[in-house]
Amino acid sequence: MCDFDITSFREKSSTAKTSDSGKEESSFALFMKKRKMLGLDDTDSDSDDDNKETVDALKKRRWQENNDNTKKSAPPAPPVEKSSTMEVEQVASKQDFVAQVDSETATSTPQQQPTLNTNQSPIVLVDDEPTVVKRNDTTHIIDGLDLTKESPPRQKKPRPSNTVSLDIEDLDPELANLFTQEIESTGDTPRPEIVPQKVQIKVSYVSLMETIDANVQSIIDALAKPVKIIMLNNSPFDTLMEQYCRKKRLAMQEMVLVYDNVPVVLRATPSSLSMSTTSTNKMEVYKRSDFEKKMEMEKEIRAARLSHYNDSTSGDEYDQDENEEAYNNNSNEQADLSEEDFLHIKLRGKDNKDIGLRVKPTTQIESIVKQYIRIMELDMALLNKIQLSFEGETLTPSMTIADTDLEDEDMVSVIIHS
Repeated sequence: MCDFDITSFREKSSTAKTSDSGKEESSFALFMKKRKMLGLDDTDSDSDDDNKETVDALKKRRWQENNDNTKKSAPPAPPVEKSSTMEVEQVASKQDFVAQVDSETATSTPQQQPTLNTNQSPIVLVDDEPTVVKRNDTTHIIDGLDLTKESPPRQKKPRPSNTVSLDIEDLDPELANLFTQEIESTGDTPRPEIVPQKVQIKVSYVSLMETIDANVQSIIDALAKPVKIIMLNNSPFDTLMEQYCRKKRLAMQEMVLVYDNVPVVLRATPSSLSMSTTSTNKMEVYKRSDFEKKMEMEKEIRAARLSHYNDSTSGDEYDQDENEEAYNNNSNEQADLSEEDFLHIKLRGKDNKDIGLRVKPTTQIESIVKQYIRIMELDMALLNKIQLSFEGETLTPSMTIADTDLEDEDMVSVIIHS
């Protein structure tokens, strides 16, 4: 501080500034202005400890003032003594310089500085951006931290997801695993759709009416002309029936559709009946009364055949009294034979129909063949073409039952050579 007396400087008139306005201020004057702006004591002291204590007190007071005025854009002006009008004017003219000195002082102090507004700091925004992960407008958790609070306030609502949630507490883990695999399999590989196939059907009208009228017969012939229809194998038959009756001008409610001699339900489809897609299928249309008559006739025919078979089985047995010449052509002897002297055999042809005969040990194979021709109503010219076989052994016409190994209730095969 040299030998300068600061008290003499204070006694100077305040008009010194106006008189020396055109002159530059001395370095000492500038130094004093800095001291006043910093709030230092004006005591002249060369001690470093005093200066240090004064600076610390100033920093402490400055820090308290900054904490009280954090919301203000500029720090408050340091306290100025009222005794000197010149000092007040100097403080007012040097506000910018004070701000620069404050920034330098703040870098040298170890104490914590007031927190700035993070919303106005681009650095904070850059640091916070990578920590928030957004996917499909949803906030995710990273390293176990919930970052939903740091999401922007204008965050859009998440779109509804079509995936099935598996967050079910009571779901068995194995079932959940299977359910997940099923979802993945159905999502990756779509199920192949079954393409309907075309089916060709030839529909014919069948009439059981017998007439001698030429006009009626011509109508029946026109109706009997078949119609070829192509439809999909998954379409019901009611469509086919409707189109066919419309074309033939028939009353649909009086008709019945038949396939393989069985009436078809109109709700059925060609696929349900296993119709072929490579060949033409045949169906018939009957008048309902005619079809019922047809079924009755077939029933009577089956009953007649069954009755004829039963009669032939019981009436085809013959004994010596009735067929003595057939069994024994070289003997004219008449004798009463007991039931134990007869054998019961069966003849079976390609139609798997059994013919029962009662024969004697002396009956020839040729006689048995003739009896078979008569029962089956065959041509007698086939006598030489019919051959009997027992257990793979051919029986010649001249052999007798005694010459064979036939026993009671044995089966003999009938072979007809072409």
